[in-house]
Amino acid sequence: MRNYIIISKEQADAVRGRHGKYSALEPVEFPDGKFAIPERCIDDPEFADIKVTLQKYQKEGIVQDIEDLNEKSERITIEENKYYLSKDYWVVKSLISTTMELKELPDIKELNEIFLIRKDITTSVNKWHK
Repeated sequence: MRNYIIISKEQADAVRGRHGKYSALEPVEFPDGKFAIPERCIDDPEFADIKVTLQKYQKEGIVQDIEDLNEKSERITIEENKYYLSKDYWVVKSLISTTMELKELPDIKELNEIFLIRKDITTSVNKWHK
C-alpha cells in the first residue's frame, strides 16, 4: 500500500528539507497544486523532529492509497477527485467518476476530460516520446 498524506504548498514548505541524520523530505507536487508525503514517514525515527506536525497533517487532511492505472488488464472504477499513478505521467487526478478497462486504456494525455496531468510532466513526456 502506498498511502500518502495530501497537503497544501504551505504545509509542504513547512516540512521540506533535511531531517534526522540521513534523511530529507521532499513533498511531491500533484497536478492540482497539492503535495504529498508518504504516510510511513510518521513512524520513521529520522523524522522524529516533525512527527507531531506529520500526525497533525494526517489527522486533519486526506490520506490516500495511490492506485496504479497501468499494471493490470482489468476493469477499474475511477473515482472523482482521487489520485492515481500513471506510468508516464506519474500522479494524475481524476476529474470524473467512471469505469475503464485498463487493457484498452489509451495514452493518459488523450483523456484530458477524465484526468488532470501536471503540464510540466506532460511537456517532458511528450519531448521524451518524440
